[in-house]
Amino acid sequence: MADQADFPDIYIDSSVEAGGVGSEADPYSAFSEINWTTGGDNSIFDYYADSPVASVTINLKRGETFRESFISGCAGSALYPLVVQAYGTGDDPVILGSINISGGGATYKWTASGSGTNEWILEAFAGGIPGITEPTQLFLDDVKLEQGSAGSLSDHEWEWVNSTIYLRDDSGDPDSSGVVIEASSSVLGALFYINHEYITIDGILCKYGAGHGFRASSNVGSNFVIKNCTATYNRDAGVQVYDGCHNGEVRNCTVSHCQGSNISVNGGPAFAVTGLLITGCTIHDPEIEVGAYTEASGIKAFGLAYSVIEKSTWYNCLSGAIRFDGQGEDQGCDHNIVRGNLIYDCGGVGGSKYPQVEIEFSNNNTISFNYIYSPWNGGPCIRFSHNSSSNNVSGNIISGSTDDYGIITGWAFVNPADNNKVIGNAIYNCYYGIKVAESSMTVKNNAFESCLYADVAVSTSGDFISTLDSDNNCLGSVSGGGGKVFRLGSTAYTLAEWQSYAGTDASSVENAPLFTDPGSGDFTLQAGSPAIGLGDFTVGSPFNIGLLPGSSWPSAVVTGDRDDY
Repeated sequence: MADQADFPDIYIDSSVEAGGVGSEADPYSAFSEINWTTGGDNSIFDYYADSPVASVTINLKRGETFRESFISGCAGSALYPLVVQAYGTGDDPVILGSINISGGGATYKWTASGSGTNEWILEAFAGGIPGITEPTQLFLDDVKLEQGSAGSLSDHEWEWVNSTIYLRDDSGDPDSSGVVIEASSSVLGALFYINHEYITIDGILCKYGAGHGFRASSNVGSNFVIKNCTATYNRDAGVQVYDGCHNGEVRNCTVSHCQGSNISVNGGPAFAVTGLLITGCTIHDPEIEVGAYTEASGIKAFGLAYSVIEKSTWYNCLSGAIRFDGQGEDQGCDHNIVRGNLIYDCGGVGGSKYPQVEIEFSNNNTISFNYIYSPWNGGPCIRFSHNSSSNNVSGNIISGSTDDYGIITGWAFVNPADNNKVIGNAIYNCYYGIKVAESSMTVKNNAFESCLYADVAVSTSGDFISTLDSDNNCLGSVSGGGGKVFRLGSTAYTLAEWQSYAGTDASSVENAPLFTDPGSGDFTLQAGSPAIGLGDFTVGSPFNIGLLPGSSWPSAVVTGDRDDY
């Protein structure tokens, strides 16, 4: 074989005739033209055996397709890895089939797992020749990996089974930036299947899967990081986390147009998903999945515990943005924090009034410092139901709809909620600001403005009044129902009438809180606001701490000092 002009940079262009020398000017036509054996001109194995001082780089021509490759005898070292990357202009090159790497006493095969399936897996086989010790020594940069044939419509397209497998970006960092995984239309399961601990996936565009985009496997897919990725137009969820997984991160990702829900958490009754962090993400426009329930949610979770959903933007989610949709008491979502999110234009699929944030069969969650506004089809901004107890709603801005409630608790009366706390929120432009249909509820330090029929409405059950702990609220003007701020069933009350009838709200005031410009997202308090200094600070942490004056969410939503009311 003739000497290669630019060794160790190897160029391959599948559109040219065979017999090139592997330079950019005269490239090989296939992987098979590379001399991976010992001895002879351009032996890559000999190059590595002779103490290499640089990596071998295989450059694949953009816009071309390359069939199954076998890299024999030399796959790099930990210091000098073998790199497969793109050159030229146009679309990323496509590798169809598998990449086999031999050496170090074993053959590593990155391939479909067997005939008739679409599962990609890295396997180690006996045999091979020395020169490879870790499968981390192969990196793919800006290369598209596709399964070539449809197969039997089963399992996963790309499966990670070894915690040390990474793809690498242009900077040389061991991650997966610049790689696109596209499924054939018939692939089921996940495009990226995390089947081991300590997997990092960075910068992936994951689309058109007939199953999930990224999926963390039950019990073993823990301590993963999915960051800077995009999952879109997958038949199932863009990100799926299964029971028993813990300490996963979904960071700075965009997830959209996936069916049923963009993010799905399926914690089993015995093995909850714990320690999940979703932060800095944009979640929008899930596609409607038609089945037993017609749904399109931002995140739908059951069996999620001790996790955080924060600093993310959620919009155009037809069945609601964040849904702790526990499937019974044994799969509720408990001890989670939802904070600092921007949530709008969610709810309303099929003419129903889905809440933007829904808590079912779930306890001890904190919903704090979120801006939740403009519910789609006029549904509630937050709803608690089905025995959801001891949840805390604090420091939120809730700009609702005059068609429905800002916050409703105890929606499913056969399974009422209990002991939930709504403290220190700004509630604006709702049909009812808060609807109480549960026992032992706390409603304190809230500021209401421009609600239609009541700031606080209570179900007709007298038991709910006897256990209601409501006080230190700033009750603003109500345009309907005779302008009275309280309601019991169909009967409206002024603050004074309510104090006499129910015996609550002794320190509340019936005056508008004077938000500066709530219609434009400015919820700071004007000088002289009756809400300033009104709050009861005996309610305890975390309700007496909030964002500093001048803090803002996206879309220039400005907050006041939560300690002021």
